[in-house]
Amino acid sequence: MKATTHTEVYRGFTGELRRNPLRPLILARAAVRLALKRKLPALLLYTPIAIACVILSFKVYFGFALASGEALGELEGTTQGSILGSRLAQILGTTVENIFQFLQSASRFVLILMAWYGAGLINEDKRLGANLLYFSRPITRAQYLAGKFLAASWFGVLALIAPCLIICSVAIFSSPDWSFFKQEWETIPQVLLFGTLWVSTMAIVVLTISSITERRTHALIGSVGLVYGSSIISGVLNFMLRDGRATTLDLFQNMERVGEWIFGISLVSDRAVSAPTSLAALAVLWTICLFILTERVRKLEVVA
Repeated sequence: MKATTHTEVYRGFTGELRRNPLRPLILARAAVRLALKRKLPALLLYTPIAIACVILSFKVYFGFALASGEALGELEGTTQGSILGSRLAQILGTTVENIFQFLQSASRFVLILMAWYGAGLINEDKRLGANLLYFSRPITRAQYLAGKFLAASWFGVLALIAPCLIICSVAIFSSPDWSFFKQEWETIPQVLLFGTLWVSTMAIVVLTISSITERRTHALIGSVGLVYGSSIISGVLNFMLRDGRATTLDLFQNMERVGEWIFGISLVSDRAVSAPTSLAALAVLWTICLFILTERVRKLEVVA
């Protein structure tokens, strides 16, 4: 019997192999494309973020219009105009206040969003045996973790950092004589710094939970439960011990204190815990998560 090859199924490779492919980016792109195949969850999860971004962008626009006198019309220069202007200014707030308000309100929702998309990044590889393929190729544990980290962070960047940059862009183009860019330009690096810290922390937490669970649903519940559970435990300890230092266990409180320190504003006058202490607590969390991740991925590599 003569052997034949079905050329309609098996085709020869006609492309060119890359010499130094960016393997983490390849893994991240594949994970993002797989997650976005289902369009309905993305529509439901990102719609509230988009609505909040539009509302705050209009607040920033009208705030600068008020500052330039365009929003008061004929009342400009009158007593009624000055009273109305002061009240509108209080309602609209400054650009930094609006951006920090968005960060505070969206950050909790971003946790759920990142947990939804990142819960299955590692445990699904183990369940489906994809780690056997990954680690049979020339890929290291660091590259594997970097690819998964970039994939989880991508969804957080779209939901938290990108809307803040849009609000900053509206402030730049609507401010008279580019005053926002000239006088408050430091807001942009502050947004990038705080947004990167928040997104990367959430990504590392979600990946850690994903690595120690067997199923995606368990990782989703565990990620949200861990972060919100830290707030509950912190509140209970604070109530029982009457010690504000118990809030160092609350991830949201730590990020809020760090955010106030980065933006140079204060929401609470007498803080029992300082921003450097919150940074130290976040560093401890990062250390624990990276240790667990390294050990779990090492076992995946050994199995492969």
